Amino acid sequence: MLCRFAAVLTLALLIGMQNAAAQSQTAAAQSAIPDEQRVEAERGQYFAELYCARCHSIDPLAVAALDAPPSFSDIAAQHYTREQFRQRVMFLPHNPMPRLIASERDFDSVFAYIESLETAE
Repeated sequence: MLCRFAAVLTLALLIGMQNAAAQSQTAAAQSAIPDEQRVEAERGQYFAELYCARCHSIDPLAVAALDAPPSFSDIAAQHYTREQFRQRVMFLPHNPMPRLIASERDFDSVFAYIESLETAE
């Protein structure tokens, strides 16, 4: 029983350390981004949390499973240009991805969030 408790406690501490590291990396990356870009990236993160997170992981340290849609970190690692990303998301939504981004502002915000993840690498 004591071994189980120690294992659970160790796991909880590791998860806590991982979350703290993710927050630290995100904060460091965001401090290097000018205010206007940071605000746009935060708006994009909010949009992603509302509309994208049901399928895509938006956690900066997440890596998607092989059979899952790519995480936002995986998308950021592709280093898409704005136009490549626009083609992929706005004009070629893939199944079962719905057309969620309704405006240019939403698109710009989500792209800014993905760019902020790129700088966090």
